[in-house]
Amino acid sequence: MQPIPQKVHNVSVYVYIPYAPIEVPPSGIDGVGEYSVGTLMTQVFYNLNLSSLNDSKVEKGMMYYAVCTLENGSTFTTPPMYCLEAGDAPKFGLTKDLLKEGHGQPYSIEGNATPYNILADLEQVEVSYALSAPQIGTVELISNATGKLIATKIGTPHLMGFMIDGSNPNLYPGLDNLSVCGIDVKTEKKICHGNLKCVDASNPVVLLQNFMY
Repeated sequence: MQPIPQKVHNVSVYVYIPYAPIEVPPSGIDGVGEYSVGTLMTQVFYNLNLSSLNDSKVEKGMMYYAVCTLENGSTFTTPPMYCLEAGDAPKFGLTKDLLKEGHGQPYSIEGNATPYNILADLEQVEVSYALSAPQIGTVELISNATGKLIATKIGTPHLMGFMIDGSNPNLYPGLDNLSVCGIDVKTEKKICHGNLKCVDASNPVVLLQNFMY
């Protein structure tokens, strides 16, 4: 089904914290824009494109949900979506495949040569591995590298992740429990993600986020 945009207003955006039923202050209020949902076979595409958002504190690569009002006055809450563009006119999106990884998980493109959207250039990138229990601590695999914040490109992003210049012999496809932190070259803000899995250990390294809600 082709996505049909619906105009929305009075949009409030909140950071998504999985498995934590707590109230958080909004990351933006009084937004105006369009929301759409489309389907292709078993895939569902969600998009929220705002032309304005007051007091915007959203950051690229983070996950947010929004409470929106339609033109008929009814309100609804979106599913959690990735922030694709930040600022006062942010964009959010997510694609899910209801069969390949179960309802509520983004479709994995592991083993697929799908290109990536580049969301931000990064510097001072660090990659670490969290030791499995009963061991405690982390192991640094890459430090002071350059890279990019990426999203898989079909529709709205299926998965978020990183493309990192450099490698390490201890990195291999399938390794998970990885975390990455880096500095956005443009905004000088720190971007960190955990729950990452290595899908390409060559140079550049590609890590994608295993996300479930």
